[in-house]
Amino acid sequence: CYAHIPKFGDWLYEQDQSAGYDYLYQCLQFLQWQKRKKGQTGTRWLLKTPHHLHYPEYLFQRFPDAAVVQTHRHPVDVIPSYGSMMTALAQPFTDVLDTPALAQNWAEKWATGLAKTMNYRSAHPEVPYLDLYFMDTVANPETEIRKIYEFAGLEVTSEALTEMAHWRAFNERESRPEHHYQLTDFGFDAEGIGDQFSQYIEAYF
Repeated sequence: CYAHIPKFGDWLYEQDQSAGYDYLYQCLQFLQWQKRKKGQTGTRWLLKTPHHLHYPEYLFQRFPDAAVVQTHRHPVDVIPSYGSMMTALAQPFTDVLDTPALAQNWAEKWATGLAKTMNYRSAHPEVPYLDLYFMDTVANPETEIRKIYEFAGLEVTSEALTEMAHWRAFNERESRPEHHYQLTDFGFDAEGIGDQFSQYIEAYF
């Protein structure tokens, strides 16, 4: 799945995704049945799946009561970082890797996905979306957590907030190894990314 095959990605966008979402539904049904057999009673799924950004119409067709938390970070910060990550993931599977081509293909995919979700949201304003900004989650995590719970119709307990605070204390960003890269490593420049994602940037930044 990390191979650089742009034509396959273009082809995939044109295909009916219903079967894939039906399979996802069945997988979740099985996992929920399995949990109930073990005596677990949870009834809500929390999924982190950027893939849905590209296919919101199929997501809500199969999961009509879904609610989406869409996180936002400026593309000038995200896209080069993502290009670096995908380059690292692809390198073990090829002897010849065109790093700029790979990174720029993913930039095109994310620009397309963001546009598809923006268009879907514009056409379906009744669909539940909550917008969260990355810098807000870093600066005021508890405030943003409370927004998510309220959006989902859930009560956040003091015990849950305490456990989340403990997790953040043990997983501080400052304690992680630094990730060094430059825009030019992937054939990017800030102006080009700004142009490519101009619709999204204008709407959210």
